[in-house]
This record gives sequence, structure tokens and C-alpha cells, in this order.
Amino acid sequence: MIFRGLAFAQSVANDEDRLTLGQGMVAEADFDRPVDHAALGYVLKRRWQAVCTRGPCPSFSDYARTYVSAFKPHVRSPRVQWVRELTLAGDKPASWPENLSWTHYRPKWLATLDRAQGVLDGTLADPCGGKASQWGSPLLATDRVRAARAIQAGRWVPARCAGMTANNFYRER
Repeated sequence: MIFRGLAFAQSVANDEDRLTLGQGMVAEADFDRPVDHAALGYVLKRRWQAVCTRGPCPSFSDYARTYVSAFKPHVRSPRVQWVRELTLAGDKPASWPENLSWTHYRPKWLATLDRAQGVLDGTLADPCGGKASQWGSPLLATDRVRAARAIQAGRWVPARCAGMTANNFYRER
């Protein structure tokens, strides 16, 4: 398979990668953000590939867990807990909020897993055209400050993505 000019082995995508990427998509953009899902999936995939070309290659899942904040051990919240409990089978997470209907969200979760698979196998289009290499939430002060510093220093510029996104995407200069 070809990914933006780089060859990827068919074995790149497996169930663990699909689950981890799906959980990361929900953690970073919630359920109803397909453009964000695709964009951040491709950012992770490109960054993982770059790591693999420079030295020892971790699994995609291991790399994603180091990059997405919800997988970091010091990050704890009820939301992060149920995101970590999402499964490939679509079972209701044990810590799912009682005031939300899992019956309503389960199809959204399964659609997110399909998008994750589409990113991993390259069948889902990259809405940022292969140019985004970072993302950050406009709602989180730490992300806004990090982006402002990188832009001011000339390291990042905003990346143009097709469609509305909840996150801001950037490319490195």
C-alpha cells in the first residue's frame, strides 16, 4: 500500500492499532468529528512513519499512546477513563456516564473505528492533504500557547484542511 509516497506494509493496521487510533480520535475530538478524526489519524501516521525511518520502530499503537494525552498515565478524568475502556466490540464502557445513552453513542463509536481503519489502510482521504504535522485544541490554554510560540518562532504555520475541525492543525516549516 502507498501512503503519501511512502510504502507501508499491509501488516501496519491491526486490531490494536485500530482500537488505539479510535480511542485517540474520540479523546482528541469526541465522536462527531470525522474531519478531525481523519486529520489527526494522518498526523499520527506520518509522525510514526518518520520515527520508524530514523531508528527503532515502535508499533503504531505504542507511538500513538506516547503522543495522545489521554493515554498518558498522569492524565486522569472520568472522560479519559471511559475513553480508555472503549472496545472493538462496542461494549459499553464500565465508567460510561449514567446520564448518556450508550445506545445513542455506540453507532458513533463503531463509525469512529471505521474511520480509524480507513486512515490505517489509506482508504480514507486526508483532509489536510498530507500537510498537517501537529494539532492542538483552541480551547486548551496549553495548546494555544504552544502553537503561538511555534508560530511566532517560525516553526509552524496553520495547515489548511478541507472541512470544519474542532482542533487547529499546523504544518512544520
